[in-house]
Amino acid sequence: MDSSSRRSAIEALLVLPFVAGSELACRPAPPAAEPVLVVSDGAPAPAGPPDAAAVRLALSSLSGETVAELVDLLDETLTALEARGNPLLIDLLGSEHQARWRASAAWLLPVVNAARSFVRGSWSASDGWSVRVERPGTSPGARAIPAWAAGDDGDRTVQRARFLAWPVTRARLLRAPDPQVGAQVAARLSKELPRAETLTGLVLDLAALEGTRRFDALEQLLREKRTLLKRAGGDSIIADLATVGDRNDPRRTATWVDLSARELLVVPRLSALARDREFEQGLMRLAHTVDARVTIVNRRFD
Repeated sequence: MDSSSRRSAIEALLVLPFVAGSELACRPAPPAAEPVLVVSDGAPAPAGPPDAAAVRLALSSLSGETVAELVDLLDETLTALEARGNPLLIDLLGSEHQARWRASAAWLLPVVNAARSFVRGSWSASDGWSVRVERPGTSPGARAIPAWAAGDDGDRTVQRARFLAWPVTRARLLRAPDPQVGAQVAARLSKELPRAETLTGLVLDLAALEGTRRFDALEQLLREKRTLLKRAGGDSIIADLATVGDRNDPRRTATWVDLSARELLVVPRLSALARDREFEQGLMRLAHTVDARVTIVNRRFD
C-alpha cells in the first residue's frame, strides 16, 4: 500500500465513528455524572492498563491526516534503519528525515504521557497515599470527593486528591449542540496537538474511549517490519507505536465517565497544570471558532 492510499484509508476509518454517532443525535443524552475521587491511606494504586491502551488513546486524539503522516514517517524511519544495516543498500534518507522524526517524537511524547496518566484511573504519592476515580456511588461509605465541583479548596485532602488525579480534575468536558459540531470541534482541537506550544494533551470523544478507532495501516506496517522493530527498540516512540498491535489491549478506557455523541473530554498536558486558566480560555477560543454554542460543562474560571 503506497503512502497516498494508506493516508486515504486511515482518514476514512477515523471518520466512521463520527458518522455512526450522528445517527444518535436525535436522542437526548443525559448530562454526564460528575466523577468522584476516593482516597486510600497506605494503599498503593493498582497498575493501570497496558501501554497499548494508552498509545491507542493517544492516537485516537490525533487527526486522520496526522496519524497517516506518522505512519509514513515511521515507514521511512524503519526503511532507513534497514538500509544502514545492509551494505548492499543505500540509505537515501539523511539528516532532514532524522530531524522530522525527532520533531514528531518531541510533540508525540507528551500526548502519550498524558494518555498513560489518564488511563491509570488511580494515582499514588511517594508515601503510599493514593486516590482513584470512580462513578458516584461505586464505593458506598467511602468519602467521595467531587472531581470537578468547586469548593473545599481549603481542605488539604481535597487539594492533594485533585492534584494527584490531575488527568481527571484538570480535564474539561466540552458539550456541542449536536454530534456534527462536536466532531468539527474535535477536529479543530486535534490539529493543535502537533504544535509545540499547545497545552492540550488529549482530545477524547466517545469512539476514543470505547476503543473503536482502527489503525489498520499502522498495524499492517508493524507486521511487515516486525524484525526491524526489534532493532529500533532504543527509540521510545517507536517502541510505543509498536504496542498498537497488542490484541490484549482493553477496548474501553475511563469507565468512570460516559460521553454522549456531542461531548468531548479534553485533557491537558502535565506541563500545562500551572497554566490552567490559559488552558481553559484557549479551549473556548478554539471551540468558538467552530460554533459559539459550545460550552465547557465543568468550567473553572469566569
